[in-house]
Amino acid sequence: MLKIFFRVMLLSTLFCVLTASGAELSCYHCKTKISGRYLKDVKQHSYCSRKCFNTTLPNCSVCKKHITGKYKEALGKLFCSDQCFITILPKCSICQLGSVKILKQENKNYCPTCIKRPKCFACGHPFGQGVQKNDGRFFCNTCRPLTIFDNSKAQKLYVNAQKSLLGLIGKKANTVPPLKFVNLVEMKKQHPVSNAAGMSLRGFYSLVNKKTDIMEGNKLLETKVEKVSETIFVVDGLKKEDFMITAVHELTHDWLEEFYPGIKVAPLWVEEGCCQYLAYMYCMKNNYKKQALRIQKSPDKIYGDGFRFYLKKFGNNSWPKVEKWLRQQGYHVKPAPGAVRR
Repeated sequence: MLKIFFRVMLLSTLFCVLTASGAELSCYHCKTKISGRYLKDVKQHSYCSRKCFNTTLPNCSVCKKHITGKYKEALGKLFCSDQCFITILPKCSICQLGSVKILKQENKNYCPTCIKRPKCFACGHPFGQGVQKNDGRFFCNTCRPLTIFDNSKAQKLYVNAQKSLLGLIGKKANTVPPLKFVNLVEMKKQHPVSNAAGMSLRGFYSLVNKKTDIMEGNKLLETKVEKVSETIFVVDGLKKEDFMITAVHELTHDWLEEFYPGIKVAPLWVEEGCCQYLAYMYCMKNNYKKQALRIQKSPDKIYGDGFRFYLKKFGNNSWPKVEKWLRQQGYHVKPAPGAVRR
């Protein structure tokens, strides 16, 4: 925020007549002998005219006019009026008005009013101009042409995400869930839980199991758990890079279900942190620095703290060490039927 100082200049002048003694006075500026009325400043300097007196006044940094009354001072400069002062203030990216208090989001400036506007779903910045979809989401004009709403394009990117995950892990899952590309209304129907702190609902991995109890009379002999279906949901309206990051995260859930099923009964941060770790690896490999930073700085206790556990313990790009640790924890062992997450 700019520091502004309001000051009133001491520009008191005295209109005087030559003293009766006939003492001679000379203009402090032009050195001309003064006769008749004259101006005197607070330092007792005399001037033959207003023109000479004004040469002693400071100039406005914008219009260059002499400042003759109240002024504003900021950034080491003087301004004769609000109109001149406002020209040097940083401008809000939406309303384009200068503001003393500017709030920065990444590389853009916003005034206190515009920062409260609805956010663009794709970039997370305050919404200025663009469109609002039927599901209530806003998309700014900058993001609109970059977002994905076409299902066929989403399916192709989903295949690329599978290849990217294979490149990170080096081991392919035997089966891959189908992608269901949905709008936000459908996404919330399928996943009606609140968002994680500082995160929007972009995708989730759905696993449906069927549990069958085998009985002999009143005695329970065995409980069988069979996988009925698994689906990966990703919301439409994401940019390509965000779609890929989301898909890599959700595909990791599926991969862990196959190779480390015991993670399903571990504390949730263990699984979500692992998925975020691979999403972060994907970001770093593709130079998605902004998205990587978003993962790294997430305030969420499960996603953010979970990821930071892996990053601190294993470093930036150490998947083999992560796998070794997962096995040491016994997560490669299938949990007993009926076991629940700790």
